[in-house]
Amino acid sequence: VFEFLTLPSSARANALGGHTVSLVERDPSLIFHNPALLGGEMDGMINLDYMNYIADVNVGSALFTKAFRERGAWGAGVHYFHNGKFKGMDENNQSTGDFTASDIAVNGFFSYDLSERWRGGVSMKFLYSNYDIYTSLGVCFDAGLSYYNSLNIQQLRLMGTSAHAGLSNPTEDQCAAIAKLEYIRDTGLSMYVAPVSGSRMLSLY
Repeated sequence: VFEFLTLPSSARANALGGHTVSLVERDPSLIFHNPALLGGEMDGMINLDYMNYIADVNVGSALFTKAFRERGAWGAGVHYFHNGKFKGMDENNQSTGDFTASDIAVNGFFSYDLSERWRGGVSMKFLYSNYDIYTSLGVCFDAGLSYYNSLNIQQLRLMGTSAHAGLSNPTEDQCAAIAKLEYIRDTGLSMYVAPVSGSRMLSLY
């Protein structure tokens, strides 16, 4: 459910492999992946993004960020994912007509500089999915923590997991499909190391 949240939200994130939890730039679109990347340096910025992902799958986002007092920052935005058009078929392989599938997330972000090098961030997302005649609503919370040492040009980012709460009116078929899902699929720690603009970067997510 809501698998679109695991996909890149911008053309730049996609070009970087989709893993941008540790990239320090004045690019508001990066906070969709880690809310701790939001900061006062993004004061008054507006970000509009469009990406043709695969085939007729289209991704778009709009975001506004604002500094809050001396150490805080907040942001609000929308992330849209359109899966394109599909041909509907029934169990007898008879056409039921074309249908579309789309997802949308309305996001709120807040970050705070805990110290000169540490920054924390949280986000809340209201989710809506529409697949043919089926719809689903949900709420998602993300938390991120970042560390930056400008003297040694090292960056460390720790990305928290997401907790999802689904609110929907499922049919019997949907209930049967949901019953087969594993509520917690996997847990673990992974490490991503890559150079960025001549600096060293270490990410844990």
